[in-house]
Amino acid sequence: MSLIAPAYEVLRERLRDEIIGGVIAPGSRLTIDEVASRFGTSHMPVREAFQWLQGEGLVRILPHRGVRVLSVDVKYVANIFDIRSAIEELLARLSAGRLGEASAARARTFNRRIADRAAAGDLRYNFELDQDFHATIYAHADNEEAFAIFSKYSNIILALRRRYGFGPGRVEETVREHERLLAAVLAGDAEAAGSIARAHKAVAKEDLIALMQGDDASLPETV
Repeated sequence: MSLIAPAYEVLRERLRDEIIGGVIAPGSRLTIDEVASRFGTSHMPVREAFQWLQGEGLVRILPHRGVRVLSVDVKYVANIFDIRSAIEELLARLSAGRLGEASAARARTFNRRIADRAAAGDLRYNFELDQDFHATIYAHADNEEAFAIFSKYSNIILALRRRYGFGPGRVEETVREHERLLAAVLAGDAEAAGSIARAHKAVAKEDLIALMQGDDASLPETV
């Protein structure tokens, strides 16, 4: 199996980061020819990337005219977190009692790396590690459809965290929340696992939205 990502995936990641990072402004129109020429690729990967980004709510496909870039505002981010909260609560509940010791050890390793990087002041890759921690647990939920939704929106939040980072103390708080979630899942306590996952997303939502509002005075004060 090749470890090289398909061209459309690479293109999708680049475009997503540029849209969320503000390099490509809301309202901009992108054409297949323009993007293919810019990135030195054929039309097919561009079409596939556009289809995926439309599914994420970042662009709207215009028949025969490329795509129009949509706004990544507070409302959009709040909606994503609300969806993630429901999905992760479900996945945490379903994973309870199903996690083996090997996967638990792997999750602990990811969480320890988050803590170590936070202590060293390096937060650049902590969301990737956060995603790996949750994916290790949720893979045991045996619900591929829910896991696909979790993965889809994790990629968007990853791009947002690259732009806005984390609030003071948030990463350290995340490590503690992860410890509680893992303990509940290992104990087979579905109710506690779901409750912890839901609360974890609520705090993450508040943190990211506060950073967005602090970065752009034009964003609304409330959600």
